[in-house]
Amino acid sequence: MLLLAGPVLLPRDRPDPSVRVDLVSVALSVAMVMALVFGLQETADSGFAPLPALSTLTGVVLVLFFLRRQARSAHPLVPLSLFTPKVFRVLVVVLFAASLGMGATDMFVTQLLQVVVGMSALQVGLLMLGPAVGGILGTLLTPLVQRFVSPAPALAGTLVLMGLSSLAALAPLGMHDPVGLIAAITVMTVSGSVFMTTASQLLITSAPEEHTGSATAVQDVFAGLGNAAGMAFVGSLGIAVYRAVLETGAPAGLDPADTQSAQGSVGAAEAVAESLGGEAGQALMEAVRPAFTLATQTTFVAAGLIGAALALVVALRLRGTEYTH
Repeated sequence: MLLLAGPVLLPRDRPDPSVRVDLVSVALSVAMVMALVFGLQETADSGFAPLPALSTLTGVVLVLFFLRRQARSAHPLVPLSLFTPKVFRVLVVVLFAASLGMGATDMFVTQLLQVVVGMSALQVGLLMLGPAVGGILGTLLTPLVQRFVSPAPALAGTLVLMGLSSLAALAPLGMHDPVGLIAAITVMTVSGSVFMTTASQLLITSAPEEHTGSATAVQDVFAGLGNAAGMAFVGSLGIAVYRAVLETGAPAGLDPADTQSAQGSVGAAEAVAESLGGEAGQALMEAVRPAFTLATQTTFVAAGLIGAALALVVALRLRGTEYTH
């Protein structure tokens, strides 16, 4: 219905036919995003290594070339004037940082529910429907929130609620309580959805009408890079905690090669435990469970602290901002 009725009912912005798309800028933008995301995600998966580091460095260099080309082009793919309004600049940074804070939590939670709590993939998928429904509910609640709350308090309030619910998840994580954990995560997704919808609206409407497409692209790229950076940095912090705790808590007499393999990831630890079998495998998993639980709690603490810091930034930097329709 949307595909059929959209072209007829929605207003269209007809571009100047004399202006050609800058294919070099398109290629640069795709290459820089791919290089950065690959480098960050591989760093999150395997730790520091030459190839991911080179990919990340290449991405940074391509970003500089891309920005230089946009500054010199008469018809840039992404006009740098988009960053002139304070609202746009602040929200781009906030969206990146918020995505960074939340980027690793989902990855750790699903692994914890399967390996530590012992749920099947189907059970985890069904359980995660709660946060998914919460995200939809948050989107539907956004117009109501905007009717009664101005932008800065709405954004700051939802960020605070995201931070508090992240910290509230620590208790059910420690008790391996899936129901309490999903309840806390659902509150995170409801508040996060209101935040993301409101921030996106403010960011896009701060741009000139003819550049709303570019503004949307910038928002998506920064949010995606923030998510990848979250898996790389916050995820690496969680993995470091897991490895440190497991190193001290690993069963005595365990082969050093098996210990090293188990420290790679919680999935690898489960595979090692299965190969060992018997009491040795059980003893390894008894050490893995508290180690990975603490690692997951670490990612939620990081998300909570980042949310609190961003709430303060938004409250101070966007004070007096109004909605634009």
